[in-house]
Amino acid sequence: MILLKAIGEPIEKLRKIVASGLVRIGVTPNVLTVIGFLINIGAGGFFAFGHFGWAVVMIIFSSAFDMLDGSVARLSGKTSHFGAFFDSSLDRYGDIAIFGGVIVHFLRAGNDLLVILGIASLLGSLLISYTRARAECFIASCKVGFFERGERLVTLMCSAVTGNMAAALWILAILTQWTVIVRIHHTWRTLTERPVPPTNTFNGQLYHILFWDFRRKSIQFDIMALTTAACALWLPL
Repeated sequence: MILLKAIGEPIEKLRKIVASGLVRIGVTPNVLTVIGFLINIGAGGFFAFGHFGWAVVMIIFSSAFDMLDGSVARLSGKTSHFGAFFDSSLDRYGDIAIFGGVIVHFLRAGNDLLVILGIASLLGSLLISYTRARAECFIASCKVGFFERGERLVTLMCSAVTGNMAAALWILAILTQWTVIVRIHHTWRTLTERPVPPTNTFNGQLYHILFWDFRRKSIQFDIMALTTAACALWLPL
C-alpha cells in the first residue's frame, strides 16, 4: 500500500542511520537484544498494574531495539546463527512477560473470561514460533500465516491505547490459533505433496484466505493488518 510504504521508507532510513552510529561506538547486537528484552519485562509490569499507556510506550521502545539489533549485526559483520537463536529466544520470553502482565491484571480484576483469553493468546503466540521452528526441520520454509509477532504487538497496543483490552484479547486468542493451524496445514500439505488450488478459481481464492499464504508487503497482507488494527481500536467488546 502507498500509505504504508510512505511510512516505512523514512523509518528504514532512520534505522540505518541509528544502527550505523551504534556500530561506530561499539554496541553489539546481543546487547541491544538484552535491552529490548528487559524493556519488555517493564511493559509486562505496567500491564499488570493497569498502566496501559506506559506499557505501550515500553513496547514501542522495545520494538525499536528489536529493529536495530539485526541492522547492527549486518553492518558490523556480526551476524551469526547464535545471534538469531538468542534473539528469537528472548522474544519468546518477552511475549511471556507482556502477556503474563495482561493475565495478572485481569486476575487481579477478577475477570475470568479475559484471563482465559489471555492464556489462549500467550499459548498461541508461543506455538506460532514453535510450529515454524519444528516444521523447518522437515521442510524448507514455514512462514505462512498472518499473525506474527509484529501484528500481535500492534493489536495489543491499539487496544491498550483505547483501554479496550477485551477486543485485543478476542482477536489475539482467535488469530494466534488460526495461524498455528495454517502452519500445521502448510507443513502437512508440503510433506504429502498436496497441490494448492489455482488462484483463478473461487476455491483457490477461498483456500488462500483460509490457509493464509500472502506475503508481507502484499495488498492482501496490508488490508488484513489495517483491518485488525481498526478492530482492536474500535470493536465494541
